[in-house]
Amino acid sequence: MSTSCANGGVFRKLKGLLKKPKGYKYKPLATNDSIRLLELLPRQDQDPNHCRLHHTSVKDAEDTYTAISYVWGDALARVDIFCDKGQTLNITTSLASALQAVRGPVQPRLMWANGICINQNDKAERRQQVMLMGEVFGSAKDVVVWLGWDVDGIAEDCFDLIRETNAYLDEQLEDYAILTSLPWFTRVWVVQEAALAKSCVLKWGREQMSITELYELCIWLTMRQDFAAMAGYQVSTGILCDVFGTGHCTYTNTTTWRTSLPYIDHCQDKINEEEISHSFIF
Repeated sequence: MSTSCANGGVFRKLKGLLKKPKGYKYKPLATNDSIRLLELLPRQDQDPNHCRLHHTSVKDAEDTYTAISYVWGDALARVDIFCDKGQTLNITTSLASALQAVRGPVQPRLMWANGICINQNDKAERRQQVMLMGEVFGSAKDVVVWLGWDVDGIAEDCFDLIRETNAYLDEQLEDYAILTSLPWFTRVWVVQEAALAKSCVLKWGREQMSITELYELCIWLTMRQDFAAMAGYQVSTGILCDVFGTGHCTYTNTTTWRTSLPYIDHCQDKINEEEISHSFIF
């Protein structure tokens, strides 16, 4: 065999190795309730994403997969991932990052992501799959919300703060509920006496505080009616906000402690517009 023939064979092999992988060709979905699931194969951190696609139905797949919620980001920022026998899928870098973050180093993971599991080039399929989105997310065993990479390095501290604050408020709201259930807070006329005062303090045993501090918290809780629901507390703030507000407007003395809170009128107007009742379950 001549040297030129041998070299030609080597070049052909190299050309085959360097040949660009074929783009993935979607197979049509069989029925209106059919979906694709993405089997995300295990890889190390910096390796490209590899996956397989499987056809199933929402009913058959219930509680077997994780759905990803993410924003597409820049539609022009895209990257190829490998799918089924060396074929490639071109997806947004946002989705590629999400897959990289959730995949494991050992076990494959069954996922659903709209940028892959729906053929984005088939308008009819896209319309049909959009009709199933509620079922897809509702039938998933869990949903991962991808917020992006933690470029500022604050995610751990932020999540810790949220957890610690929730634990703290859980405990403190119980005390607040006890305070606002005391008899004084249930009598409109006596609450109005405090509303008309130039200066007012609350005295509970040997402890005391300015009533303005309580009122500010009441306003905030009233505007966030859902706040205490998670803790399971019924916190009565309506009588305080309503009586303090109407007392201030009805009577001629405008030099009450309430006038020292410049943002209160705006908050009270918002509360009145929303027609908040006298008792709130957050």
